[in-house]
Amino acid sequence: MAIAEDYLSKSPAQRVANLPPLSGHREINVLESDQIRALSEAMPDHWGAFVDVAIRTGLRRGELFGLRWEDVRWKHDQIRVVYQLSASGTLVEPKSSAAQRLVAMSSEGMEILKEHHRTCPESDLGLVFPTTSGKPVHTGNFQRSVWDPARRKAGLPQVRMHDLRHTFASLLIHERQSVKYVQTVLGHADAQTTLNVYGHLFEGSGPEAASCLETALSGTRRRTIDA
Repeated sequence: MAIAEDYLSKSPAQRVANLPPLSGHREINVLESDQIRALSEAMPDHWGAFVDVAIRTGLRRGELFGLRWEDVRWKHDQIRVVYQLSASGTLVEPKSSAAQRLVAMSSEGMEILKEHHRTCPESDLGLVFPTTSGKPVHTGNFQRSVWDPARRKAGLPQVRMHDLRHTFASLLIHERQSVKYVQTVLGHADAQTTLNVYGHLFEGSGPEAASCLETALSGTRRRTIDA
């Protein structure tokens, strides 16, 4: 899994003998539209946009927490992935060039970001998703104090943050986007990585994919924040 998601370049266990054979594909946990809506509504107000943005971009956890406002291309309906937030709270470049990418957003997704921008705390790093005090997120604290309570409140005990990424990819595949586009937008190093993870789900691209994704997500938006 670490290799497929670009955390490792090779397996440290590859020289170990007598490993059990791999199954055809591993289990992918994909959320239904009502589950997405329940999770979004269960998030604290400060984190209301987190699920909405994650499910519309497929960004990795570190990429979401490392996203800066200057990386939001408002006029082009795109998000530019340049950095990810490290465990020490610093911005670092992704380990592969493929992870630095542009992700198309629907107009609905951009509106969610605009609403979030109005109430987002100021951050020295200009982060889109800082803590309530404007500091970089500590993922362990976020997991314990925000994510776990929200998923329990939503009645989703098994949902991981990474499942939002899986759901995003699965929605694109369901909308018949090409493996090349899915690879590019997920930031996988090559198409084979994408096929290794999602090949069993496969049967156009670009801005049209964002529109298709929004159609699939219709009705899942959390709420509109009053101006």
